[in-house]
Amino acid sequence: MAQSYRKEMSLRRSDLLRLLPRAAAPFEYDISENIIRIEAGEGRIVIRFSEEGLRTIGSLSFPVLVVDFEFSGFSNQQINRFLEKFDRTYQRGGG
Repeated sequence: MAQSYRKEMSLRRSDLLRLLPRAAAPFEYDISENIIRIEAGEGRIVIRFSEEGLRTIGSLSFPVLVVDFEFSGFSNQQINRFLEKFDRTYQRGGG
C-alpha cells in the first residue's frame, strides 16, 4: 500500500532540481515534467510538484512549491529517514 505526504516548500523549481541529486542519493531518479521517479531497491518514490507560485507577506515575496510524495514498498522507518534527509537537504541556514 502506498503512503502519501504533502509539503509546501518555499523554494524555486530550479532549486528543487539543483539539490535533488543530494536529496535522492544513493538512488537513481528520472524527471519528466513536474514528476520525479526514484527507484530505491524494492521500493519506489514518486514526487510530484506544482508549478511555482508566489506567496506575499507584506512587502516580501517568496517562491512556493507544493510537493507530493508517494512511497511504495517502504517501511515507516525508511520513509521517515528519506523525508528527514530530504528536509535537511533543502533546509536553509538562519540565525
